[in-house]
Amino acid sequence: MRQFPESAESVAAPTFEPAPPPDRSSYQELYGRAFDELLQQTYLLTGGRRRLAEHAVRRAFSAAWNRWDEVATDPDPARWLRTRAFTHALTPWHPSHPRQPHHPRLPAQSTTVKSSEVDASSKTDAELLAALRGLTRARRQVLVLHDALGLAPAAIALEVEASAAAVIRRLQAAHLELARALPTLLGADPLAAGFGERLGGLLYQLAVRHCPPRESGRQVTWALRAGARLRAAAMPMAAGLLVLGTAGAITGTLNGHGPSAYFHRPAAPAPLCTGSRNGSAGPAAMAHSAGMRSVWCAEDELPRVGARPGLSAAAERVRQ
Repeated sequence: MRQFPESAESVAAPTFEPAPPPDRSSYQELYGRAFDELLQQTYLLTGGRRRLAEHAVRRAFSAAWNRWDEVATDPDPARWLRTRAFTHALTPWHPSHPRQPHHPRLPAQSTTVKSSEVDASSKTDAELLAALRGLTRARRQVLVLHDALGLAPAAIALEVEASAAAVIRRLQAAHLELARALPTLLGADPLAAGFGERLGGLLYQLAVRHCPPRESGRQVTWALRAGARLRAAAMPMAAGLLVLGTAGAITGTLNGHGPSAYFHRPAAPAPLCTGSRNGSAGPAAMAHSAGMRSVWCAEDELPRVGARPGLSAAAERVRQ
């Protein structure tokens, strides 16, 4: 026979322990180790837009601060950050791109630079950046992931959410366009041996020259943490304001104070019918305004001089 406990106290109740808070001690280590490399990669992805690349990287680290419990357990936190940074950088309308402030500046003095003083690397960088900007966003992303980072097409396919065949086609098309744009620098044949390695080396040197790593390392600033908290609270606050505004609009409409009440066309004034008291038969009487003759005034509505009370207008006309 099945035995039941004598009392409920003998049954052990399940205990639920609260989840421990995420340990953010390793966040500083990840920030100092991955920020410069991610900035260089995003700089290549944007085609040389340093401010946009830096802002996209900061947005990625802000998202990592708010979701650190997820990032800390991710097997590849650098890939998690790179996905967020590339998403922000590749947005067509750049909603997170800060505007360049306009500060009054004195006119710069004109200087003459000799042709021998021009660095050859700067010319090479300008040509390579112009060729990168000529690529589509999808091809540029695949090119950076494959030639600069050295990822395999299968890994790139998972990151860009495409098939491996599509990744290979984008990479071949990007190599063909760069070979046509920079034949003396990269070679005219994109299928030649060493084309990708040579291109990857040039991209790495370009990124390091324009985004050099800091020797003292990078520290997490209070502005980054404050911006992360504000972005985390912005969406709930916006949703709450939208709900309050909708509820206020519905309440006002039900009480007769809807928006349509302010757009009603005022009613046209009734025509002022004329008669013996307001100037139809002569000057206007005292305390009466002069009327205007209107064809819409019925004959029965006009008072008659000397009309007897109790007689209709038709009988009065017959009597006259």
